[in-house]
Parts: sequence; structure tokens; C-alpha cells
Amino acid sequence: MSHLIRFLLTENSFNVKIISLNNNDIGDDAIAELMENFIERYNKMNVEKNYRKRLPFVQLSMSNVNLGDKGFFSFLNTLDNIKKKITERSIEDIPELMTLDLSRNKISDNSLKAFAKMLTGLNMIQTLDLSHNKRLSSEGFRHLIRDLAKNCSV
Repeated sequence: MSHLIRFLLTENSFNVKIISLNNNDIGDDAIAELMENFIERYNKMNVEKNYRKRLPFVQLSMSNVNLGDKGFFSFLNTLDNIKKKITERSIEDIPELMTLDLSRNKISDNSLKAFAKMLTGLNMIQTLDLSHNKRLSSEGFRHLIRDLAKNCSV
């Protein structure tokens, strides 16, 4: 994972828009480390103040990577930090929207509820796959659907 992180922080990698880690048992700690570095990647990719902002990834596939609540909360923190940076720079629109595949993991209702709350004002997700997360129940999805209704961009 450290080689991937080092590469993603180099300017040569800034054209990489799709990152797939599917079917690798990397777990929460490695995901948390990767998410911390996505913030640095975003900052490096968007040094110019008048330049149209770019997201650190357009498609992130983390299906079946042993993602639990700890890693998911790191992921949410990364999205929240990116959202704040976009908002503080008065960016009206983002040229690309994200596709997120978080299927086949161990995400719980608590994680999904936190994600649902964060969706308000998060206009950068186009596609979201949460299928086959066996710890999710109808209660978690009710929160998600309620908050998605407030945010029609997803």
C-alpha cells in the first residue's frame, strides 16, 4: 500500500481518476492511511487558486476490502475535508462527479447514518454502491433515503 500511496502523491499520477482496490483484504488501517493521503493528493492537485478544482479520484472502488466502521469513518472524514476545501474556495461546481463502490464490506448502520448526515451539501457523488454489506439494516437505509431526498445530486 505504501508504494501506491507514494505514487498517488506524485504529479505523474494526477491523471489517474479511477482507483480500484477491489477484492484485496487490506482492512481498516490501510484504508485509513490511504484516506489521509487523499487529502494531501487533493491539495497537491489544486495548488492554483484560479484553476478549476479536481477531485483526488473520480471513481473509487473498494468492494470486498474488509472495510469496517473504522475505515469507513476515515473515508467520511476525507470526503468531509474535501467538501470543506471546495466550499471555502467558493467553487460553484465540480467538473467531475464521484462513483463510489463500497459493496461487500462490513459497514454498519452507524456508519451509514453518519454518511447520510454528511450528504447534505455534498454535491459530488453521482453513483453509490453499498450492496452486500450484511451489517446494514433497513433502519440505516431509511436514514440514507431520507437524507438523499434532501440532496438530489446523488
